[in-house]
Amino acid sequence: MCETGNQLAELVSKVEKHLGRIAKGNDTDGREYTSLSEMWATVGILEPSVALKAGATRKRVAELVNGAADETASVPAWYTQAYSYWEAEGNCPPTIDGVLGGFGHVSGTDIAGSRRFLEGRVKPLLPAMRLEKAADCGAGIGRVTKLLLLPIFASVDLLEPSPRLLAAAPSFMFGQEGHRAARMEAEVLLSEGGEEEKLREQAVVGMRGREEPYGKAEDADPRAGSLPTRQQQGMKAPPEARVRYLCLGMQDFQPASGVVYDVVWIQWCIGHLHDLDLVRFLVRIKAALRPETGAVIVKDNCCDASADFVVDTGDSSLTRSPAYLKALFEIAGYDLRVEERQQGFPAELFPVIMFCFTAKKEASQSGEGWGP
Repeated sequence: MCETGNQLAELVSKVEKHLGRIAKGNDTDGREYTSLSEMWATVGILEPSVALKAGATRKRVAELVNGAADETASVPAWYTQAYSYWEAEGNCPPTIDGVLGGFGHVSGTDIAGSRRFLEGRVKPLLPAMRLEKAADCGAGIGRVTKLLLLPIFASVDLLEPSPRLLAAAPSFMFGQEGHRAARMEAEVLLSEGGEEEKLREQAVVGMRGREEPYGKAEDADPRAGSLPTRQQQGMKAPPEARVRYLCLGMQDFQPASGVVYDVVWIQWCIGHLHDLDLVRFLVRIKAALRPETGAVIVKDNCCDASADFVVDTGDSSLTRSPAYLKALFEIAGYDLRVEERQQGFPAELFPVIMFCFTAKKEASQSGEGWGP
């Protein structure tokens, strides 16, 4: 982890330079953090020695970390804890209410807001945007794929690290027949190699089923916006033939050679990546965006002005401020094109912001040099 730690420390320095201050935050256990390096050391991503060099105080690192991190671990506890959380049925039943943490009633408002954002804000900025292929990152059971992306794009890659949630996606989107077909193919893939090999090879699970492009009436309103769909453009393939399932986290995802995305949609999952893995992912995915018109759209919780970040110790995720998130995209070589706050959500939730980013045109600002 030493090289990763040094790179993360360098990245932390760049982020705080963008912010113009030392970032401060807290976590759900009540801890207060006086810097990003202190926080990343506490959760085991940044070694204490590197954190000290990055500016964290010796006293605070000693208090919070209680000894050196395991430098031999191939997968940080940050990720294994998140994986265990989402794999547990009790934490996340494979339903809309489950994947939305008990706020399933906001799904219709969410989808309608996302569609209006695509139509009213993104499309005018990128009028030549094609609707050929989208990626749904951290897709869970495929809620966004089913209700938003599949009615619009010719094909969707559904990226989800939890095998349990991935296995539930076909029946959610296409009924029990789709569930049975996809499960049979998944069992074959799992029998051919271990989890690590499957991740490296980006195993694809097929599916068959029936078409339910919008779901129930309470989940989404198909009249929300007039963005032309692939069906309206004459695309005849049934929806079950237009989705690939990839059992991977974003930190492990490498787009296949020749794959071109028009939109990469990242909703309520970007906080599971630590800063360095997030920048690395953005650099990799940028190479697969359609030139000139491809976009990365992020929709996620954001901190208000009282903190730069909040760590959820239950599922190992980080809620960043808008400025913090935009700094990471800037460093990775992206331009912010538009942002908008989702309206109509309960007041007790974090503000939910939608961002549209496109790759910078200047080669000197391409985000190179951040590792694999």
